[in-house]
Amino acid sequence: MPELPEVETIKNQLQAFFPLQIQSEKMTPEFSSIQKSPVFTLKGKTILSSARKGKMLYFRLDTGETLFCHL
Repeated sequence: MPELPEVETIKNQLQAFFPLQIQSEKMTPEFSSIQKSPVFTLKGKTILSSARKGKMLYFRLDTGETLFCHL
């Protein structure tokens, strides 16, 4: 499990790729066991930026939605 400085480094390295349009998506079998909200499609949306709080990365989408990722 990464430490906080490593998460910050990942966030900073990802900044070079934004804005990033999502061209495809794939759901894994494990997804259904951890899904907490209704499924929405990411295909065609654009990630505008990222932010970090603890070990969570927040990806802001062009639709106003936010995608959370725990490292």
